Amino acid sequence: MQQLTRAAGTLAAGRHPEPLPEQGVREIHTLASGFNQMTHALKQAEDERRVMLAGISHDVRTPLTRLRLGVEMMSDDSLRDGMLTDIADIEHIVQQFRDFIAGDPDEAANQIELNELLQAIAERYQRDGLALQLQRQPDVPPLPLKPLALQRVLGNLIDNARRYGRPPIIISTRIQGQQLLIAIDDHGDGIPADQIEQLQRPFTRGDAARQADGGSGLGLAIVRRICERDGIKVAFGSNQQGGLRVALTLHLP
Repeated sequence: MQQLTRAAGTLAAGRHPEPLPEQGVREIHTLASGFNQMTHALKQAEDERRVMLAGISHDVRTPLTRLRLGVEMMSDDSLRDGMLTDIADIEHIVQQFRDFIAGDPDEAANQIELNELLQAIAERYQRDGLALQLQRQPDVPPLPLKPLALQRVLGNLIDNARRYGRPPIIISTRIQGQQLLIAIDDHGDGIPADQIEQLQRPFTRGDAARQADGGSGLGLAIVRRICERDGIKVAFGSNQQGGLRVALTLHLP
């Protein structure tokens, strides 16, 4: 039963447990066999979904590139700009498909200056015209982090705030005891508390107020999976202005 409990916990965390030994009294044998069949079916369904998404992503990218080249040659500026925006949205969805398919790359943790990483991310979005503010605690020590994974997490959260919230978007850091808190706040309408868990599942989006475009519904699922893998606590709530606050909690060395 202890093995079953551990395996169930592994499955609940989004990982695939090792098969349970199918032995012991009949009831335990039957339970272990049923659990193994269930986990195998779940893994098979996930593998099939990855294959499907890989095929879609591959097949869409080439005609999308041709479409972009054709649109960029149009003489009507307003029509061209609108179509390029739509193409950029489709490219964003395709990239999220690719990120989800990629799963968890084997990236090594390195000692990272978090404030420098946040500054680089903020400047990239600010160059694109996003009203993003950075409020950093100055004495954050170097942390053992996977920089690419953390950039994927923060990028998805900022993109989510940009698409469904309202500016300004504020990224802040604060040390609390032996923990570091990274908060991403927007000034939109937030997410109802009863939808937060659901919205972290793949291909799930919120109500009409938060799905004004054709998003893929994968951004928060990618965030959740990376954070669970890397031991980062992620919490969703509301800030004082009523917008969405996403808080990432990391342990200090």
